[in-house]
Amino acid sequence: MRVPPLLLLLSFFSPGLAAAFLTQSAVLSELLVEYDATMRPSQTECSATSADHIQVQIVTDALHSIDQVSKSYALDALLLLVWSDPRLDYSTRNLSCANALTFESMDVLGIWSPKVSVPQARSISLGGGSGKMAADGESVEIGADGTVRWLRRMHALIHCNSFSFGRVPFDTQYCQMDVGVLGYSYEELTVGWLTQEAAANAGVEASLRSGEWIATLESLRSDVRVPAPLSGYRPPSLAALCFSLERSSHGADFTILVAVLLVIASYSGFYISPAAAPARIALAFLCFLMVLNNLNSVYSKLAPLARFSDGERVWISDFLTGTMIFNFLALIEFAAVNLGLRLVAEQRAATSTKEGGQHARITEDGHARVDEVEVGPPASATRARRAALFVVHRAKWRLTALSQLDVAMRVVFPITYGIFCTVMFSLVDQYGTNENGCVTIAN
Repeated sequence: MRVPPLLLLLSFFSPGLAAAFLTQSAVLSELLVEYDATMRPSQTECSATSADHIQVQIVTDALHSIDQVSKSYALDALLLLVWSDPRLDYSTRNLSCANALTFESMDVLGIWSPKVSVPQARSISLGGGSGKMAADGESVEIGADGTVRWLRRMHALIHCNSFSFGRVPFDTQYCQMDVGVLGYSYEELTVGWLTQEAAANAGVEASLRSGEWIATLESLRSDVRVPAPLSGYRPPSLAALCFSLERSSHGADFTILVAVLLVIASYSGFYISPAAAPARIALAFLCFLMVLNNLNSVYSKLAPLARFSDGERVWISDFLTGTMIFNFLALIEFAAVNLGLRLVAEQRAATSTKEGGQHARITEDGHARVDEVEVGPPASATRARRAALFVVHRAKWRLTALSQLDVAMRVVFPITYGIFCTVMFSLVDQYGTNENGCVTIAN
């Protein structure tokens, strides 16, 4: 819309009177005369120009839906872009007495605006325009000096490839988010954070919590320049933000506690009479299965891992695996005790019937049966065979010591498991993690 000639004439004799009659739309129409929205503010057609600078600020409303399987998180925030466009400077043109012009949408203004890009984003929605994001709204402010402030609400699903699970559940993850502008190299347009004071609230707050995670801002870098991956590619300038996610998980602590309690339950089986075979077998087997179920639950919450031989080990996985083995040993120990008791019964039966030429054996139903046999090795046996049979019988009777294994396990088992726990907790820092924190990008 053009300003009426009469109003321009009035502005020549009385600039204040003309300004008083100009609406925001009229002021903008006057500013857009010979304005080319396809050219950035400092761009000229025939000569080299200086780079424009875009300032960014992100104020987080919520950081949520942290998914370890897909290595992603959701971010709800306000995105503010600030840049200077000298073509919109009306401070010396007496078009308006207002310090700034405020509009509800960028689309209807017809001015140049940067197209925001977040390389790590799997999906991103910005408020304003039309469609379902129109409800979130946007705000555009054009200052008298040509400074443009564009505020929108942002919803993004962002990938964090630097997740490392070695120290779970005592881990700290680091994620980086870059903000750039599509279509311009760093020679044409640079991107940085608004100010250090404003940047203190960018990305994440210092005390932001999301479920079992505590998010903390780690670093902010402006005008990060990415090396060109392809010939002819124009690498953009990026504003890089890095934050840490420290795990503080009640669920993981509870899993560890339950695992220890199940080992104690298995240990109590050493005080149950071996005659109560069903009770002892059920106790040891159930403890083993419950730890195995917790281990599978842990794996289901992590991204697929490589083989242990490739160096990708997880602390809680090793701890639960070791605990599961201790429970399994309690089951095997009862089998050994039962074998020892059977041999003791067989030895006693054989001793009591030796002179009568009888031989005792244990049937499948657990009862001792006495058979008439020839005492000693067969007369036809060679000397070597008689010696071998003597060694076998001697070793067999020595296995009767297994009947007293419960007594030894009551002492050895808790000491061994205590050493195992001490070693595992002392080795937490030895497990792999992202030692460098955020991904390093060369400037």
